[in-house]
Amino acid sequence: MERQIITVRPPRLPAAPAPAGTLDTTDGVLRGRLLEGLRPAGDYTALDVGGCVFERCVLTGAKLSGVCFSDTRFAGCDFSGAELTGAGFIRCTFTGCKAVGARLVEGYFHDVLLEDCNFSLSNWDGASIRALRMQKCGLRTANLTGCKLRAFDPGDADLTEASFFGTPLAGVDLRHACIDRLVVEGRELAGAIVTEPEAAQLARLLGLVIR
Repeated sequence: MERQIITVRPPRLPAAPAPAGTLDTTDGVLRGRLLEGLRPAGDYTALDVGGCVFERCVLTGAKLSGVCFSDTRFAGCDFSGAELTGAGFIRCTFTGCKAVGARLVEGYFHDVLLEDCNFSLSNWDGASIRALRMQKCGLRTANLTGCKLRAFDPGDADLTEASFFGTPLAGVDLRHACIDRLVVEGRELAGAIVTEPEAAQLARLLGLVIR
């Protein structure tokens, strides 16, 4: 069975986004800006960001709950420990980013590409995921419980000890991902696509004895 590649729509970015030295706006809307090396620490709850490029920004100290990012590219940014509860990402790409321990609870991810990113220990509880593709990403011990998945491609992600408790994995191709000690109840695996060795591994995880 050939691996189905999920198509992710790329961000629609302006040809030359204008440089900006801050996330602060008068109307809560940020459009068509290039942000480099920023370390914002304020409260940006419900900010509306579109057509922007973030490069080497450290967003660990900012309050970003409910922020909507659309048509935005993140490169070399650090979201580790960031509060992003209820945040939305639509047609966004993340390249070489870190989000260790980030709170992505009840967020929504539509047409999102993660490349060479570390999202270990991140919390995606209750997130809505539609057309999300990963390449060379780490999600060790990440929490993806109670998520709604539609067109989710983990690729070769490291999902060691990641929890998918209560998240149906039907149609998700796990054949290239590392799923050592995956945390599931059992019913979540119905319809997931795995290799024979992975099937045996999951059977042992569920307490089955193979003879």
